Amino acid sequence: MPQTLFLKPFISSVPLTNCSNKSIVVNNVSNVRIRGRVGVVVCMGMLAPRKRKKKKEGLEVFRDAADEADQKSWRRLMTEIQETGSAVAVLKQLNVSNKGISRDTVLGTLLRFKQLNKWKLVIEILEWLRAQSWWVFSELDFLMLLTAYGKQGDFNRAERVFSLMNKKGYAPSVISHTALMEAYGRGGRYNNAEAIFRRMEVSSRKLKTFLRPF
Repeated sequence: MPQTLFLKPFISSVPLTNCSNKSIVVNNVSNVRIRGRVGVVVCMGMLAPRKRKKKKEGLEVFRDAADEADQKSWRRLMTEIQETGSAVAVLKQLNVSNKGISRDTVLGTLLRFKQLNKWKLVIEILEWLRAQSWWVFSELDFLMLLTAYGKQGDFNRAERVFSLMNKKGYAPSVISHTALMEAYGRGGRYNNAEAIFRRMEVSSRKLKTFLRPF
């Protein structure tokens, strides 16, 4: 088994022509024959740790001190919701302590949980907002709630939201039909999902016929 010798690098004053042919240096590595055995000589410079350039960490830029405070407060809110697992409890506490919660904070929280596919938290927040007098529950809120129930495969509640939208005067759209179809598909109601798909096909043909130029 070859021996490995670790030698401290040095500068020799002896010319290379005077050296024997027993060692050949290539890229700081020498194969030295010692008493009939070959040993590998490794230069200490090869083992020295390389200095890596530290990447500059991206610094956040805020508009002003108020914007910085809002951003940090929102991040604490998100962290607390994820740690407790309940969005409504944290939002209620924030609403009481701050004597009101801003619409931007609620929308930012909803959109972030939507991006993270935390649909249970999205449903929890939207159902709580639907019962609040200070929040105007719009068509977009209904569509997000319907989509969340569709992602969960809860077709019973998705049907309820779809029916409630019709009562509110919101016409069925591709988004609402797709969300309801997904709820049926994830819930195992494949026949219902296919029926909605056929209905969407018929509506699309009628729309194309209506919009066809004369």
